Amino acid sequence: MKSKKYQVYLLTGLLLCIQFPVQSQSIANDNTQWFSDARFGMFIHWGLYSIPAGMWDGKSTPDKRYINPYAEHIMLLNKIPLKEYSKLCNDFNPVGFDADKIVKMAKNAGMKYIVFTAKHHEGFAMYKSEHPYNIFDATPYKKDPIEMLAKACKKEGVKLGIYYSLGRDWQDSNAVCGDWRRNTWDFPDTKGLDYQKYIDLKVKPQIKELLTNYGEIALIWFDTPELTTLAQSKDLEEYVKSIQPHCLVNSRIGNDLGDILEMEDNEIPADKETRPWETPGTMAESFGYSILDTKEYWKSSEELIRKLVEITAKGGNYLLNVGPDGNGVLPDLAINRLNDFAKWMKVNKEAIQGTKPYSLNRKEYRGYFTEKGNVLYVHLFDSPENHVLSLNIDPSTIVKVELLEENGPKKLSYSATYGQGIIINLPKELPFKSVSVIKISRK
Repeated sequence: MKSKKYQVYLLTGLLLCIQFPVQSQSIANDNTQWFSDARFGMFIHWGLYSIPAGMWDGKSTPDKRYINPYAEHIMLLNKIPLKEYSKLCNDFNPVGFDADKIVKMAKNAGMKYIVFTAKHHEGFAMYKSEHPYNIFDATPYKKDPIEMLAKACKKEGVKLGIYYSLGRDWQDSNAVCGDWRRNTWDFPDTKGLDYQKYIDLKVKPQIKELLTNYGEIALIWFDTPELTTLAQSKDLEEYVKSIQPHCLVNSRIGNDLGDILEMEDNEIPADKETRPWETPGTMAESFGYSILDTKEYWKSSEELIRKLVEITAKGGNYLLNVGPDGNGVLPDLAINRLNDFAKWMKVNKEAIQGTKPYSLNRKEYRGYFTEKGNVLYVHLFDSPENHVLSLNIDPSTIVKVELLEENGPKKLSYSATYGQGIIINLPKELPFKSVSVIKISRK
């Protein structure tokens, strides 16, 4: 059955020309419902690469494709021999890592789940693994960050997801992928190398550890499938589900599989997608902690909040990254932005969490729409000219119109217009520089 559609116009400077379906489609896979309701999560990139932080022997990573290259790629970009790179283990004693503090910051910022890098491309496990190349056995730290995060997440009611680099592993010779992306300086000869052996001897055993030792895992966030075949992707997905049936898998398992469609880094699609999707994003340039990411490279809180709104209005999730330093501490600039999210979400989270797309939003427009039940949320990036907002919505369907503010919703006056529309009178100053939200309760 086709739903009736309304055209909505902002006639006074805030350009929104959008079609609104009255009813939103439900998600077919019940296992993904929590994910779509969450809308906002925290990505944590942390590993040995956090120690050099984008510099090796006083030189930055030589990759002209990026303003500041990903610090977590330093082993590849600088072609650091494994024997030298692994010496970072001797200096890795991140006593400043505070799982409880990080999880609380995420929760306060409105993030409903956390995805942590159990093993990135460097091949180093950030938990106590049977594979000896891990933070518990190979460093002076002798602690398991995932164990600490799992306990903190359970305490705070935040779901835990696990990142696992699939096709790239620069510690394992059998992790064969595209030549420029694999460890050719330690393992130049590919003769006799076997990717399936890598899956059987490292990937699967570590996935089993991660899914059996830390309680419920909400999501396995695979990355870089590279040369993974369709049969291998299917087998891995089935393997995950055999251990934890409700655990979601993202599309970077490869070959168009997975429960969650993963966008490219920092990519926001032009329109809604047909299945649950997510944008992994950075606050600065790098995911891993980088000393090259000085203040001028950081996105403002206003920009990040607007990205969350746009992604939510298009039916996606925003997985926003933080990168602890070599001591396990988040940069002050990241903490500042998390605190700004906390202030904004304290007032406006109802317009994000548990909402559905309500319109076809286009990037040139200065605002977006979401809905939850009988409530429509209008997200304003700027105040319209003359502080008057015109919407072509039947006034007889409206119960009340409010502006979400720190001290509680403020009732706004509105009047009917010719042609079954309304005019909403706005204050001269909106409560938030980033995004202010109008709440329209309907019958």
